[in-house]
Amino acid sequence: MGYSIAIRAANKTLKKQMKSFMENNYRKPHELLGKKNDYSRFTDDPSYDSHKRALGFDFNASGLERDYIFAVCRWMALKIGEVSSRWKKLGKAVPFTVYDGGKTNDDRWPVLVKSEWESVVPDDLAWCLVESTGFQNRYDHYRGLPLEYGESEEDAINKMIEAESVLYGKPVEEVTKTIENELQRLDGLWKKHA
Repeated sequence: MGYSIAIRAANKTLKKQMKSFMENNYRKPHELLGKKNDYSRFTDDPSYDSHKRALGFDFNASGLERDYIFAVCRWMALKIGEVSSRWKKLGKAVPFTVYDGGKTNDDRWPVLVKSEWESVVPDDLAWCLVESTGFQNRYDHYRGLPLEYGESEEDAINKMIEAESVLYGKPVEEVTKTIENELQRLDGLWKKHA
C-alpha cells in the first residue's frame, strides 16, 4: 500500500481490545460505500509505522474511502489513544493520529472534539475539529483549500464535493451520512463492549 494512518494506543491492553473489537465490527469500505475494491486495510502493524502500540490502516485510497478510514482512526484515538501535549498552544494533552509513522511534526494531527474546542481552537488547528465520533463534515475537511484567483472558499469546496459525487456515483452528502452513521454504530457497540 502507499501510506499509513494510525493511532498510538495508550497501552498494550487497550490496543489488543480495540484490535479484537475492530476485527469483529469494522465494516470495510466496499461494504459501506458500495465500491468494488478497497484501497485500505485495517492492521495492528502498519507498513509505515513501527511503533509497538500503532493501530490503524495501510491505504492507497483517496476521497471518501480515505475520509472513512481517517475518521475511524480519529474515533479510535478518542476511545483508546495516547495523548500528547506537543501542541503547547492547546494548553493540555490531546489524542492524535499519526501519518506515515509521524516522522515529522507535521505528521501528527491532534483530534479535537468540536463541543470542547470550537470556541478556543487556534486558527491553524481548526481543521482538526471533529464530532465526538471522529466524524468531520466535508466543508470542515476542505477549509483552507488553495483558491484560484477570484474564487471563493465556498466555490472551491463545492467544486471538490462535485468531483467526489461523480467518483462515487451518488451525492457526497449521502455517502458522508453513511460514514457518520457508521461511526455512530461503532461508538454504540464500543460503549456496550467497554
